[in-house]
Amino acid sequence: MQSAENHRIIVPFLPILHGITYAAKHAQLLNELVENYEYFESNLLDSS
Repeated sequence: MQSAENHRIIVPFLPILHGITYAAKHAQLLNELVENYEYFESNLLDSS
């Protein structure tokens, strides 16, 4: 019964937890793009 009780406690917070997870993944993607910006720019200029 402990797991059912824990589930009831967490359910109201699921939307905000999903939002936090999405924001963290979005921030990680933006960080990778910023870190690789020079590489992307140099390849874009070389290919044209």
